[in-house]
Amino acid sequence: MESPLRLLIPGPIDLDKRVLAALAEPVIPHYGDDWVALYRRLQDGVRPHAGTAGSVFLLAASGSGALDAGVRSLTAPGDRVLVPVSGYFSQRFYEIALANNLEAYKLDVKPGLAPTPEQIAEAIDSLSIKTLLLCHNETSCGAICDVEAIGRVCQSRGVNVFLDAISSLASVEIRADDWGLDYVAAASQKGLEGPPGLAPAIITPRGWDTYDRNPARSVGWYFDFGVWRGFERDLGEYHPQPATMPVNVARALDVAIGLQAGESRGDRYRRIAAGAAGLRSSLRELGFKILAPESVASPTVTCAFVPPDLEGRVGDLLAWMRNECGFILAEGFGPLQGRIIRIGHMSRLVFESYLPEFLSGIERYLRLARAA
Repeated sequence: MESPLRLLIPGPIDLDKRVLAALAEPVIPHYGDDWVALYRRLQDGVRPHAGTAGSVFLLAASGSGALDAGVRSLTAPGDRVLVPVSGYFSQRFYEIALANNLEAYKLDVKPGLAPTPEQIAEAIDSLSIKTLLLCHNETSCGAICDVEAIGRVCQSRGVNVFLDAISSLASVEIRADDWGLDYVAAASQKGLEGPPGLAPAIITPRGWDTYDRNPARSVGWYFDFGVWRGFERDLGEYHPQPATMPVNVARALDVAIGLQAGESRGDRYRRIAAGAAGLRSSLRELGFKILAPESVASPTVTCAFVPPDLEGRVGDLLAWMRNECGFILAEGFGPLQGRIIRIGHMSRLVFESYLPEFLSGIERYLRLARAA
């Protein structure tokens, strides 16, 4: 069997062998004692990373499904919402708002930068905004925003905050209750280090107040958090969710979360941030320019321009790294396509095993390309 390609993309990530093994375990029912015990462990494993005493529902969906569910459940058609857009995935949040018939206003932010509390305060005040839809960590350009400071701005104005934490949860500190967040959306295949297929939808106590004051919502059934709350309340000891679940994905995620138990959350976040800073430093030494300023550089994905003398060679670099070194990297979106490489480092395997060989491969490519 050929050696597998290794993922250095912004999710999904490569999995620990023990996590992979759980995917091959026998299927269990999505109800009953064994399932309920597993489901509760997952809820208890996710909740502290969000910093809330609220509810955690595990949707059978991608992270985008969790974004859609939050907007559907916690807003009503015609609500005025603000969406800072600095890249591909914050633009998706804006499109989800439009698709749900919200009166959505876009705050344009230069790719590679993050929206500031001052920009958001000015927009809220001038537009009478009810809800902020905020992408925490924009993986298309490698920038992360200051949710704590932005949360203070929104709390002081009575504005709801929905956070896209798909690429930040379990890699970066989030204190949803303290920061005045209503809702946090995440995904299993990034910082939680599990396989794709589950989307944690996290509703804070404040978020439930928003839900209960929102009778005009029009959400269908599966993405209505009231339906999920009803199953928790009425069938919580037997069938705590409304539909069939990807049980083996859940088992694998349970193993992944269990493997994190030997490290405190604070130590984990500091380790991830330090590893990302080290990678950025190494890339700069090789002549790459990091897209995001250091003050807002993401701890989970790094976006970098190739050295100036190799401009226009991004596709060649990506192909060479795949074919010669066995690493899959990502390129940019939209106006950044063909100009940057994107390196995901959400998996523990990246810093424990991959980086020395990856950096050596980059150095070899640069040497060969310049000699050609």
